[in-house]
Amino acid sequence: MDAHPLKLRVQSVVAETPVIRSVVFDVEGGAVPDWQAGAHIRVLLPGGGDRPYSLMALPDLPEGAVALGVLREETSAGGSQFMHALQVGDVIRASAPVNNFGLHEGSAPALLVAGGIGVTPILSMAAELKAQGARYRLHYAGRMPGLLAFLPQLQAICSDGLAIHYDSDESRLDIAAVLGDAPADAHVYVCGPAGLIDAVKAAALARGIPADRIHFELFKAEQPTSPNKPFEVELKSTGQVITSRPIRVSSRRWNRPGSTCSTTASAVIAASASAA
Repeated sequence: MDAHPLKLRVQSVVAETPVIRSVVFDVEGGAVPDWQAGAHIRVLLPGGGDRPYSLMALPDLPEGAVALGVLREETSAGGSQFMHALQVGDVIRASAPVNNFGLHEGSAPALLVAGGIGVTPILSMAAELKAQGARYRLHYAGRMPGLLAFLPQLQAICSDGLAIHYDSDESRLDIAAVLGDAPADAHVYVCGPAGLIDAVKAAALARGIPADRIHFELFKAEQPTSPNKPFEVELKSTGQVITSRPIRVSSRRWNRPGSTCSTTASAVIAASASAA
């Protein structure tokens, strides 16, 4: 069985920030299979192996097209450099969509938290929740203005449901306050650097939020690079500032109560808090 059955042709490439590009593809020979927010595809690399990238439900995305967001890692093992070198008309191969970070069923509200490139699946979640008429709020954090990708798209999706936070000013993400403002029955979704994941998970558990309502996808860089500098979040209830740092990994792993799936790649780890 072909692990990369999709043939994708580059339709457009946009520099969202100096180090993050969005790439939109047409699907040759058919349409991409149905997918829901949180899904990813695995892109086959020229030298062998593949890399996972979250699918993005960008506003005004042409029907049948596929959109990805890619952070350039200067000392990467090849995945991000290959993706950033793509030009209009280039063709790549990819797997069918897989989803291990999907939204909950039912009418409970959602609290979405994204840091850096971790916004890619979170954006799709916001778009899906909006389409469902569900209650949600999205908090998007980064080091300083100018480094957060997809802000116009998020503003179009979320309107006043979006809050932006920067380490460099008084808007720094206050995790305790964010969780305190969320509805008591909300599901919490977070994607970003390890420090952000750990802080949100710990604070949510401390507030008594059940582990099965805490969902996360953790981006880990292929290698530390200068653009991927430490990311800080503050727990104002204690004054503690937690700093995340890039970590080199070579797997994408999902852990669920009662089951574990692990496959080789380098970029993201998704898991439920109950398995941490």
